[in-house]
Amino acid sequence: MAVIDVKFKESLFRNASRFMEILEEAKSVNKGIILSTLSPDGAFIPIFNCFAYNQLEVTRIDQKPPKLETYSTKSQERTLLECDFIISKYRSPDESSKIVSVPPPTGIPCSRIWVDLTGDFNRKLFFRSVATILRLIVFYPGVTLRSLLDRLTPFLENFEVKLLLDWLVAKNAITAGPHTGYWVNQHWYAVFGNESFDN
Repeated sequence: MAVIDVKFKESLFRNASRFMEILEEAKSVNKGIILSTLSPDGAFIPIFNCFAYNQLEVTRIDQKPPKLETYSTKSQERTLLECDFIISKYRSPDESSKIVSVPPPTGIPCSRIWVDLTGDFNRKLFFRSVATILRLIVFYPGVTLRSLLDRLTPFLENFEVKLLLDWLVAKNAITAGPHTGYWVNQHWYAVFGNESFDN
């Protein structure tokens, strides 16, 4: 897999951030949300995070799950497993876990990979750099700085990786832990908000 082959697309971050706004709106009017199997992938990230932090309840609707007769699930009719869910009793996270507004690191022309020859900020390359780092931290919790540097070379210079990690820590998207390990925080997926990085 090429490092620049980012699996976290912009739509994933936008959908996750938008879904958090929808959860807050539903909470403000004391309502639940019906979650369909056709919901965008980004909607499931905040659901799993909130569920892990016991901040919402998920109720299956329409049908009972099929009863397992054997150890094997291969014989199960997959369409019987599909259903909608109701998300309710959402509790907002405390302020200390929310993403902080911090401007992206810039500099003189060509000082970073996301700053071009004329000193313009390359938003797309910045997004790909940050998304790649986040992906590694999400799927390898506690990944060390040395492992990140080894994995991201030659795509990013060591100082660029450290600069982006410091920016993510300042935004409260990740936490630097013992032994130079990094973990995502509860709202890591909101690091870009609804911002577009198409240009």
